[in-house]
Amino acid sequence: MLNESSLNALLQLPARRRDRLLQALRGLADTLHVEPVAIEQDQTGRDLFVRILDDWEFTYWTDWENELRIVRILEA
Repeated sequence: MLNESSLNALLQLPARRRDRLLQALRGLADTLHVEPVAIEQDQTGRDLFVRILDDWEFTYWTDWENELRIVRILEA
């Protein structure tokens, strides 16, 4: 589920760029077991994993149900 600001940002992208981002997100979800390029910590001490896929840098964590929680997406 996307929050409103994330949805707006996604819809602002040109169609081709949006499709590539969605493809990268699917790839990330399908390969959560792959070693991240970095690990950061948030304010609560939770490990945040950083990976680069396609032209995007994703910072995320997974919850106890192994759901993907993305906290930041940057263009790499």
